[in-house]
Amino acid sequence: MEKLSQNWFIEGSIDAELKKYMLLAYLQHVEDSFEHLKLYPNLAELISHYRNLVRFRESKNLFQQNFPEVLTNVDAEQFKLIYEKVISDDDLMKEIMGIVNQSMILIKEALEQGKEIYETLESSIKMEPIGIMPIYKNDGYLFLKNYTDRTTKVYQYHISSFAQNTLDYRSINTQWVGDYEHSLTTHFEFIKQDLARKNKHLPNPAAFAAHAEMEIPILESLLPIVKRKIMKYL
Repeated sequence: MEKLSQNWFIEGSIDAELKKYMLLAYLQHVEDSFEHLKLYPNLAELISHYRNLVRFRESKNLFQQNFPEVLTNVDAEQFKLIYEKVISDDDLMKEIMGIVNQSMILIKEALEQGKEIYETLESSIKMEPIGIMPIYKNDGYLFLKNYTDRTTKVYQYHISSFAQNTLDYRSINTQWVGDYEHSLTTHFEFIKQDLARKNKHLPNPAAFAAHAEMEIPILESLLPIVKRKIMKYL
């Protein structure tokens, strides 16, 4: 199973064994991708699924904590009043919470595996600015080159800012521009100059080269990791 819906654990038949089978099939697909060093979109989806489960559990607990209680008995010996919740977990909710708790454990294990792979790949990527950097760096180019690949893949990037709930966020979008065969004459400086000639809107563009010291899938891992590194750098 390659995909899980956001609400997979409460959709359809609420059966713990069936939900576990669905999750394990999905996690097997994720593990197969991780073995080929393909992190995205699976790693981002795992994070989203884990957060959904956490939110569901927290919301359920908060709902119960704030629900009114009724006095049901008095312990005369201990001088205690005994209260019970007006509502209690029924069998369906207990089944769902069992699914949620078990799923969080399994997904967290997969997240740890993905995190280890991410850190290994990130440590193998060396980045450097190319040429004179302009003051404005929210638009520019990324040059991606794998260890043994003589081709440099060029992506144009744009960083935008937006506000949400009084907080400021930034996002980065990339678009593939083309490939350059790397040689003694076709080096990163040459590529930057060639791009500047072709794109008059960026006469002195910001440009960053990322060298991977191992073979990393471009779209599924190298580009997403480089995008995160650029956001930290800028």
